[in-house]
Amino acid sequence: MDLARSLTKQKELQVDYNYLSYYHPQDQMLYMSRFWDPFPDQKKKLGLKSDLYIQALGFAQETDYLSILDYSRASESLSFSSFAKQLLAMVEELRLLEPCVRKRPGIEQAMLIRTQTYRNYYQEQLTRHIERQRWAEALLCVLYIRLTSDGAYSVLDIPFELDQICEPLTTELIQLYECDSTNEAARLCMKQWPRLEAFLKQDMHVQYFMLFTHQLQAASTDNIDDLTRKNQLKNEDSIEQTNAEESEAHEDKLPSWHRETSKPTESFLQFELESGTKIHLLGQGIREAEDGDQALGSVQASSRASTGSDFTEQELQQAERDVQEKDHTHGGKAYPYGKANQFAVVRYLSAQEPSIEDRQLYAQYTREVRPWVRTLQNTINKTLEHKQHAPFRGLHVGRLQRNLLPLWTDKQPRLFYKKQQQSNELDACFALLVDCSSSMLDKMDQTKKGIILFHEALAALKIKHSIHGFWEEASQSTDTYQPNVLFNALSFEQSCWPNSGPEILQLSPQEDNRDGYMIRLLTESLLKQSEKHRILLVFSDGEPAATGYDDQGIVDTYQAVLHARKQGITVIGVFLSTEDIQPQEQQAMKNIYGKQHLLINDVAKLPEHMAPLLKQLILKQIV
Repeated sequence: MDLARSLTKQKELQVDYNYLSYYHPQDQMLYMSRFWDPFPDQKKKLGLKSDLYIQALGFAQETDYLSILDYSRASESLSFSSFAKQLLAMVEELRLLEPCVRKRPGIEQAMLIRTQTYRNYYQEQLTRHIERQRWAEALLCVLYIRLTSDGAYSVLDIPFELDQICEPLTTELIQLYECDSTNEAARLCMKQWPRLEAFLKQDMHVQYFMLFTHQLQAASTDNIDDLTRKNQLKNEDSIEQTNAEESEAHEDKLPSWHRETSKPTESFLQFELESGTKIHLLGQGIREAEDGDQALGSVQASSRASTGSDFTEQELQQAERDVQEKDHTHGGKAYPYGKANQFAVVRYLSAQEPSIEDRQLYAQYTREVRPWVRTLQNTINKTLEHKQHAPFRGLHVGRLQRNLLPLWTDKQPRLFYKKQQQSNELDACFALLVDCSSSMLDKMDQTKKGIILFHEALAALKIKHSIHGFWEEASQSTDTYQPNVLFNALSFEQSCWPNSGPEILQLSPQEDNRDGYMIRLLTESLLKQSEKHRILLVFSDGEPAATGYDDQGIVDTYQAVLHARKQGITVIGVFLSTEDIQPQEQQAMKNIYGKQHLLINDVAKLPEHMAPLLKQLILKQIV
């Protein structure tokens, strides 16, 4: 924090983590990337330092945001708008490397490690994108490798069509190292648009580089001038009033009122407050989870800093009343997905055909979880078989039982029984919702094993289920437009197909998470299913965090869970962590899911916890 403020000369600058590293001039925020989390401590430290240096010495001091705004507006009409923006973000970052090292020669090693690590990473990503024919993503990866290499890029094994477009682009874009300003870099990128338009048939869906534009577009030129100011004003002079009338005008206050605590004033202009008084957050007793009670535990961890994890009983009761009012007034048509999500829109993505690598890795994971699947399957099948043959006893009509003792002991003896005729198929369906926010970066691989156990166990029992990932595109979100993605890894129809499952491996960490909105969408999907019992599991590693959602995310998610339960859907939250769970995290999870949540402080043990949870849920539907 101190180093960032010293480099940028901004006393109010804050430093935080995000999926991608970028500088936010309006909020005076500098984000370092969680990309470095899985690396060894020494490399991680240098990587995070390189993020800080490139943002504080480069983007905060050298970048011209007016040029970025002009470029962004011009690219909106392109069919490859996301690629165009990420191209400029990449070119600008590479352009700033040399000026940063020139200002601080001691950071050269960190910058070198940064470039080498990202080059290796994009090499791995390139192979996947080529296999899946994602040419926009593959093109950006190739360009980064070639623009940061010393000639070794010629050994890249890429398709001929991709190489044909990359060769002239590399020749042109290599001039970025001669650019002296953001404006020159932007013009260099714009010159490539005609060539890109002829090659790219679809835009990028993966975010590799962050270009800060969405809030700039809503700002005036004066505001942008303030953003791009390198130093604070030395003087803050005020103009003295020489006219009594003018003085009175400046002394006028814009009054505020609230219907619960005050009355309207006579002023023509006034604010009506949404809430009248401040409320103390609840931080009282924490429920301790037991090993045998993990299916009904309590939790929460944040994907980024948030202060809204605790709520008073009054706030939660008010949230419950809001849900009840919504259910009785036109189905809540004014805000069908909650007032906090009135500007949220959803984009549905479907899994692509799994690659050979994915199928091989899936087979390996399946072998690891097979013992739990087999045990669970045997338990459920034996329970079903026992129930099918076990008779109903204590009836007034039917077959006469051998034990006639109740004739003398009971006033109204029930001496008859009937055998049951039960189906071997369970009348239930499951949905699994997986948080794909950036904080899942260090947990996603282990989480996938638990998801595979979930799929294999239910498929073996022929129980219909679906698996979805979700995230909000933070880089595109504004105060009035919040795009969310619901990724369909496995649909209800595909869940019991032979060889289904490798699509699960396409789940990956992305950006923010708007949990309440997605729970409502999955509730709608579950209500369309014909099964009698419907269960929704939500995998998450932190509080809901999205644009304009931090302060109301927990209450909104609680309302979504409550609404689903009122529709007869069982909702269980599963908290994932790699370290000890903190009390405030437990309290936040309790506020959202009540007693029906599961705490896992070691995500590597997720399969061990999933098996008894599924067993308990399925047996509950049988009894």
